[in-house]
Amino acid sequence: MFKIIDFSETWGLRGEVDFSRQGSKFGEDNSGKDRLNYINVPIVMRYQHPSGFYAEGGLQPGFLISAESEYQGQTQDIKDEVKTFDFGLPLGIGYQFRNHVGVGARVIPGMIDISQDSDNKGKNLGIKIRGSYSL
Repeated sequence: MFKIIDFSETWGLRGEVDFSRQGSKFGEDNSGKDRLNYINVPIVMRYQHPSGFYAEGGLQPGFLISAESEYQGQTQDIKDEVKTFDFGLPLGIGYQFRNHVGVGARVIPGMIDISQDSDNKGKNLGIKIRGSYSL
């Protein structure tokens, strides 16, 4: 995480570059797996309370780098079936310690359908528990 700009002691804009593995299970017995790998670039507005607690929300564009599906021991590339761009709205809370170490949680609901097939609809939903160190 890096500071883009601080508007005051409590309000600021932050940016990140994250690798994220996302996916789903499918099939009658949930034995099938889709794995989607993204580079995400969240940009969030953060309110930092003097006690260390913070809340944040913003925008997260995501760029697909690989996609594969595994079912009954067979793996296949499905990158042509998934849109290469994703867009989410990260919302999070956490605590920033005085020694630049932080902990937090974020939920990132996807806002666009990621399937190339108009018959199959799907949106990403990410949940992150994270640790951070601010420079």
